[in-house]
Amino acid sequence: MNKPKEFIKKWNNIYNYISAIDRNWVEWLPMAKFAYNNRQHLSTGKSPFLVDLGRHPNISEEGRGSSERVPEAGKFI
Repeated sequence: MNKPKEFIKKWNNIYNYISAIDRNWVEWLPMAKFAYNNRQHLSTGKSPFLVDLGRHPNISEEGRGSSERVPEAGKFI
């Protein structure tokens, strides 16, 4: 008799987790798009970044958010 209660409890936990993700899915789109474009595709054997730009993007954290190298960049941040 305890099985239905356990099932409902598990279902509620899963629903709450998915519901929390579902509310902010728009925030994850840029990261999903980047991951898709940075991955090697089966049809070309290359990533869309490599095909379009001829190189992979620089994804290092160095200088992120900094406008020291280009002072004018501070106007756009």
